[in-house]
Formats: sequence, structure tokens, C-alpha cells
Amino acid sequence: YWGQGVWRSTDGGDSWQPLWNDLTHLRGEALYFDADFAQSQTLVVQSEFYDVAQQVSGKSYHQSIDGGLTWTLVVTGGYSTPDGTVPLPPVSELLPNGSATPALAVRLGDYRENVLYTVDGSTWQTATVRPAGTDLLHDVLPAPGYPASATAYAISGSSIWRTTDDGATWAQWDDDRFAAPDDFDNKIRSAAITPLLASGGYRLLLGTGTGEVVILDPTTMAWQDVPSAAIAADAPAPAAAVDISLPTPTPLAPEPLSGD
Repeated sequence: YWGQGVWRSTDGGDSWQPLWNDLTHLRGEALYFDADFAQSQTLVVQSEFYDVAQQVSGKSYHQSIDGGLTWTLVVTGGYSTPDGTVPLPPVSELLPNGSATPALAVRLGDYRENVLYTVDGSTWQTATVRPAGTDLLHDVLPAPGYPASATAYAISGSSIWRTTDDGATWAQWDDDRFAAPDDFDNKIRSAAITPLLASGGYRLLLGTGTGEVVILDPTTMAWQDVPSAAIAADAPAPAAAVDISLPTPTPLAPEPLSGD
């Protein structure tokens, strides 16, 4: 995120090598691997960019077909023009065997202030996930086995949310170490989820602003259900219904038909 490009480890994370030859935009947000990466060596990095001269900011895809040794800027998007918004195409178009990451039924809102979910793949609704104050969401991560499990996690700087039904309902986890709004170091800065372990479970890995890695077992975290009909903090509560007694209407006397 801070312009550090792409790094690769081949020894389980003990050592890392920078891999950003020909990488134009270094603020990488996400990596997408081809479903048959071992053979195709194809992956895509999604990055943010800021073109000061053109006064345009948005997102881009760089593609590598040699395991990250070299990169090609393929497309930019995620910005507005007088003719409308220019979106990024589906990343699957740049992966010959499709993405190894399943398509999610939940995603971040445009400004990372909320989470959207879909039940039909085309229309999106706002979920009940709401970060506190100026806290922003970092990512939405699927659990191992998705989409069969329908479980995903939304991560912000101070909280984690979990859905087990593709975004319809959520539960929230908070921890005192990330709670202070003015302590910018003790915040969650990145997150990942392990593959299934030998025990059949998995772990959440959190990278903090102090350089620590926090490992959490989601089955032992203290989750609090988020009300499905939660009212936004900046929205007024609906007015209470008032019971007004109305007089019983008196029917009019029937008039004879004139025949006209």
C-alpha cells in the first residue's frame, strides 16, 4: 500500500525478494493467481495510481506471465470521466484458467466505508457492517472452502466482521488493543487467512502498525451479532407510532334513486 511493490518468498516467509520489474504502479492492493499458476506462471496485481499531470486517480491491473519476474500494465479503471465511470474489467479476463480466488457475493463499498452484498449477482445491497468513526475497511476475505461455506470476513483498522450467509447477516469482533481511535500504530493494517490446517480449522493473520503478526482462531473469538435492521449512526431513528383515536363515522341516510 505504501508503494513497496510486489515481494516474493520461496522459503515460507523467512526471506523476501522484490519483484517489480516494469511495475508502473507500486501501490499494490491485491494479488490474483491463475487457477493453474504452477503451469501458466500467470498472476495479476491490482494497484492504486495517481496521475498528477492528468488529475486522475484510480486502479490498474498489471499482468505477469513469468511468475512475477516482469510485469505489463494492461488496463486502468476505477475513475470518473465526463462520460461516466470507467470500471476495471473482471480480473478473470487476464487469467487463462480463471482465478484461483472465488468470486465473492460480498465486496467493499466505493469509499471503504461499508460492505455490499448480492443475492443475484447483479444488484447490490448495503450490509450492516459499519466501521466506527473514521475507521475504514481494508478488505473482504473468503474463508477456506468458499463458496460452499458462504463464510467471509471484513477487516477494518480496529474491528473484524464475519458473515456465514454471504453477507445477509454479520457478527463483529473487537479487541481493546485496537480500540483507541488516536493510536494509529496499534491498528490492523493487513489481514490474510490460512488454508485449512491438519485440524480442519484455519487461522486469521493480522498485520499491525507496530510490525506484529497476530494469529487468531475464529472459533474462539468473541463474536457479537450485528442487528439485521441496524440504524446507521448518522441517521435519525424512525418516529414512534402515535395512536390517535378517531371518531366512529356515522353513515349517511340512503337517498332514494331518482331514476335519472
